[in-house]
Amino acid sequence: MINRIRQKYADYIGITGSTICLIHCIGTSGLMLFSSLVPGMHEHHQGVHEHHLDFWGMVDVFMLALTALAVVWASKSTHHGGVKLLLWVFLFLFMVATLIKYTAFTMQWIEVTAWMASFGLIATHLYNLYLCRRGVCRVA
Repeated sequence: MINRIRQKYADYIGITGSTICLIHCIGTSGLMLFSSLVPGMHEHHQGVHEHHLDFWGMVDVFMLALTALAVVWASKSTHHGGVKLLLWVFLFLFMVATLIKYTAFTMQWIEVTAWMASFGLIATHLYNLYLCRRGVCRVA
């Protein structure tokens, strides 16, 4: 019964997790950009945006784990090989791009890679839901 529930809601969990991560990442970048445009507002952080394993870092780790679980569950419930491959590729890119931010190696293309991977996860989970509604998925 637990497997049935996990597989039934895996795509919804993946979509929700990826969307929350995307909002967090884009929102944080937007706040950093806004603070750099307002005179005197960026003095408290000297324009540095470092990632630490503080509260928000733990939120990142939790969301990565939740996203990974959703990919595992969704890939078990689909027969479509392309969906499985895309879920794993986007998860890998998303995890690597997110974790690289904690190495003090932050460049804009890494942020964009994380955003695109998150969009890719959302789109692939949506496509998998579409396939499941057409009967291509299996629920144990």
